[in-house]
Amino acid sequence: MRPLENIFLCLILFSSLNLILFKNKKIQFYLPLVTIISGISSIIFEGYRVHIVPALIFSLVILTHVILKTLFPKRKNNKLLSIIYAILLILTLFISIAIPLVFPVVRLHKPTGPHLVGTKIMSFVDTSRIEKLSNSNEYRNVPVQVWYPTSNIKGKKAANWINSSEAMDFLSESWNLPNILEHFSLVKTHSYLNTDVSEKEKKYPVILFSGGYGMFNGQNVIQMEELASKGYIVFSVGHPYEDFACIYPDGKITPSSKKQSAILSDDTSKAINNAKKSKINENDAEFDRTIIRNAKFSNASAKLWSNDMSFTINKITDMNSGKINSIFLDKLDIESIGAFGHSFGGAASSQLCIQDNRVKAFINMDGTPFGDSPDKIINQPFMILTHKKNEKPNIPYGYSKNQKNFMVVYIDGAEHMNFSDLNSLIPFLGKITTLLGDVKENRQIEIMNDYIIGFFNKHLKGTRSPSSVIEGSSSKYPEVTIDVK
Repeated sequence: MRPLENIFLCLILFSSLNLILFKNKKIQFYLPLVTIISGISSIIFEGYRVHIVPALIFSLVILTHVILKTLFPKRKNNKLLSIIYAILLILTLFISIAIPLVFPVVRLHKPTGPHLVGTKIMSFVDTSRIEKLSNSNEYRNVPVQVWYPTSNIKGKKAANWINSSEAMDFLSESWNLPNILEHFSLVKTHSYLNTDVSEKEKKYPVILFSGGYGMFNGQNVIQMEELASKGYIVFSVGHPYEDFACIYPDGKITPSSKKQSAILSDDTSKAINNAKKSKINENDAEFDRTIIRNAKFSNASAKLWSNDMSFTINKITDMNSGKINSIFLDKLDIESIGAFGHSFGGAASSQLCIQDNRVKAFINMDGTPFGDSPDKIINQPFMILTHKKNEKPNIPYGYSKNQKNFMVVYIDGAEHMNFSDLNSLIPFLGKITTLLGDVKENRQIEIMNDYIIGFFNKHLKGTRSPSSVIEGSSSKYPEVTIDVK
């Protein structure tokens, strides 16, 4: 929550209590007035959001009530009407305060590494690929946000979790919600825009990220910042027309394609039905692989996303060599490239490692491995982060029956969206809607960061510790179960 907004909500509560219980005439006018001023101040200095409008209206109602009572002090009140009025007042008070609390403007988890974090928004046009998801005969334009170690943030602005309230409207629309998520654009991160790369290390390992289908390339800022603070440079790749919004450096926004989303939804349903017709036992791993093989359009999208990531690696190489002018000249260790992704981005990371041996290791965060994974062996080591182990571990089942050299980390109490920043952005609402699991917000962050950093330290930096969670010990986290293949 924001300080001025907190003060505003507290003053509303005190004004209401004074009106109903205390009835202190000395402050009955000034308290509602100060309340309204604090609410307006919150909008001016902390930014407008629709969630505090009911509270503002309620504070105006209280002030109007006090003014009328002052002007007409001798007016007799009907006892029944007074009781009804008091009940309505309490109910409205509850709603006015509850809405901002259910939709908080949160403070994101602070990164723990020794480096400060810089960030930059970029994009690259791939002139070898015509955009197939658009009718405008354009080239594929891939947006990328980068997080990296920095040392000087003087005069630099802290980045927002997403820099567009308009983009958040597209997310609300894709979830069939009213525009109630705009406040995500008010959430400040611990990254600073357009800073220089830290000189504390000669080069930094590179990691690519891909988000979930219908999400966007900034959906895991907490992990990006943690990695950057620990000496990695992370390039998060957007996927036009399949992210809810792609935001470009010039402010242009490309929303998702409803047609494409419907095609993939129908594709999955048909793939499941076709697998059932095959009469393979649904508890058999081959059933899951059959679903993936039948998902023609989902597999095509996984390969499209993988191509976006591979194309980005080309541009990373060009930036490092100076072919493309950037702050990353000679700062990128292109011999140590990793990848990770959430949901569909996990599938894209799997596919990337099948087709691009420049990537040395990857992490799949709770993503069905669409693409070629059911039938091709992935040579790179990888890790799967997913929810609690059950009798049918769908994600591991999606890989080839001969696949080895990977580990699966099951987190008890986690659900699919706990592996994104929604774990922190809507902790209360997420739990009551079952979008998020029972795992505590900070505990989920701690587990994810610990395993992600440990994995990439081992496979990209070559550093490992006997006490590291990556070495197969889950004693640090009793809610974690590990399978090593």
